[in-house]
Amino acid sequence: KPPVFFLAQVLTFKLAREVLPDQTITIFAALEREFGTLAQFSCQIEESQTVVASGRVVLSQQGSVPSN
Repeated sequence: KPPVFFLAQVLTFKLAREVLPDQTITIFAALEREFGTLAQFSCQIEESQTVVASGRVVLSQQGSVPSN
């Protein structure tokens, strides 16, 4: 069973323009670092090869218990 992740924190996120329901978006994400059960990603969303949003988020793995 693949791991399930939840959004733990939005560090930064900028919306450059709106995307309409009939438009197709492409999401790019890159792991920046891991710390315990959390992982920080940079992400970029494009529509027609134009950046419409970008930012950094932290995800938490479901069922994980943070270590102290």
